[in-house]
Amino acid sequence: LGKQFGLKLSSSVISTIIGQIGTNLGIINSELQKLSLTIYPETSPSEIDIQNICTKKDDVFTILEAVFKGDKDKALFELKKVLEKSSIQEVMGAIQYSLRSYTLIKLYFQKQGKYAVAQKLHIPEFIVEKNYKSMNSITGTELLKLKQNLLKAEYSMKTGDCVNSETALEMALMEVNNV
Repeated sequence: LGKQFGLKLSSSVISTIIGQIGTNLGIINSELQKLSLTIYPETSPSEIDIQNICTKKDDVFTILEAVFKGDKDKALFELKKVLEKSSIQEVMGAIQYSLRSYTLIKLYFQKQGKYAVAQKLHIPEFIVEKNYKSMNSITGTELLKLKQNLLKAEYSMKTGDCVNSETALEMALMEVNNV
């Protein structure tokens, strides 16, 4: 993937990318593009570059877990931190992708168990269990409402119906019943 952006990636940098960003190729692709533009004219990013420039997968989970717990201040604080390093579109995509996994875990965990969910989503069982526990204070209906809010916010951003994309994202996250 790095070659298409003119990047030469060492094995240690690749390990750092996977550890920090995860294995979703779409997200890796957009993060590598951002990385290449940020370090230009350099072509060999360091592990420090990855840590300073690329969005951490944990950042999005921290935002969503704060939303699930109803902690508005923490959710907004973490969102602001992520938006300092990433575009609104990247953050919206990462949140929606993560929310999809959370929603599927919430909907299938009780009926099928963690093993079946882990197999379906291709993630380890302990991650399924950890994510399920982090959603104790939010219902499946509220998760679907959050997903709907995010889709509406994204639509308004893309059609130019919103004045401020960041505010649209913030409102989408905060308009869940328990927040």
